[in-house]
Amino acid sequence: MHATFAIVEGNLALSSDVLYDEPIAPTYATQIYELPVRRAESPRSAHVAATPVSSTGSLSHAVVAGVIVALLSLALVVAACFMISSEQRAFDSALASSSRQTITVKAGDSIWSIAEAYDIEGLSTRQTSDVIRAWNDLETSTLQPGDTLVVPLS
Repeated sequence: MHATFAIVEGNLALSSDVLYDEPIAPTYATQIYELPVRRAESPRSAHVAATPVSSTGSLSHAVVAGVIVALLSLALVVAACFMISSEQRAFDSALASSSRQTITVKAGDSIWSIAEAYDIEGLSTRQTSDVIRAWNDLETSTLQPGDTLVVPLS
């Protein structure tokens, strides 16, 4: 039998024109090892039932944690509603207040600067500027020198 074949080893490719009468046998040997297996002593010990883990303990912890999270969430919502309603009451009270005065806008004045100068106790500057806008029916915050505005009594 005359054969020509290529031998490939990694990135190196060799070709051989040597004539072989028999196919070349691989130079490695395969051995099969049998691993030791631990056998059950009796049929009963082979079928040991798994003991269930008590899930009532972890379930009760989960329920308690869930209740605590729900109560904290509820308390947070109630506190937020209380704060919003108290701010709204203060704003409504300021809108209905009759303690007002009239001023003349000067050059460089803005609603914000006027709200800072004539603040309403319990309201932020933003809320005070909203009250001034509402009292004067202002749609924008643009003021012209010489305009008259109704502001809180200082």
